Amino acid sequence: MTWKDYLPDLKGALQGFYEENIKATIENKTNEFKELIQHNAYYGQNTQKSLIAIAFGTFLLLTIAYFWKDEKN
Repeated sequence: MTWKDYLPDLKGALQGFYEENIKATIENKTNEFKELIQHNAYYGQNTQKSLIAIAFGTFLLLTIAYFWKDEKN
């Protein structure tokens, strides 16, 4: 008989513990994180479009104000 026969199966115990307790939690958290990333990316795109529209509008207003000719009497 060798020492392996007397020592507990730590690798098997850790594998079983992972599959029973941790695996489902990690998979759920991974899916939640993916959804959050997708939502954040969508929100970021909308924010970027809004900022571009505001900047373009500001540029147009400044252009109009600069080139506007008042009729002096």
